[in-house]
Amino acid sequence: MEKQIRRFDISGGFDWGGETIESIREDLDNLEAKGATHIEIDVNEYSCDISAYAQRLETDEEYKGRIKAKQESDERFKQLEIERYEKIKAKYNL
Repeated sequence: MEKQIRRFDISGGFDWGGETIESIREDLDNLEAKGATHIEIDVNEYSCDISAYAQRLETDEEYKGRIKAKQESDERFKQLEIERYEKIKAKYNL
């Protein structure tokens, strides 16, 4: 498995309704300081949701954590399959 480009949400707590450009620039600078690389604006009929996130290649530590979590999940799945097999085997005297 290779490292992946991942999305990490960044809390912003901003509402840009009727804001000055200067105020929005300050918010963007603060988000960049927190590591944000992207802004997503979702507009629908009743609202406008704004979120910030960082999109980057995962670090070695994040990669190792993801691999470990995958291996643990695979092992749990394998154990469940073995348990199911043993129950069926016992039920049908195989």
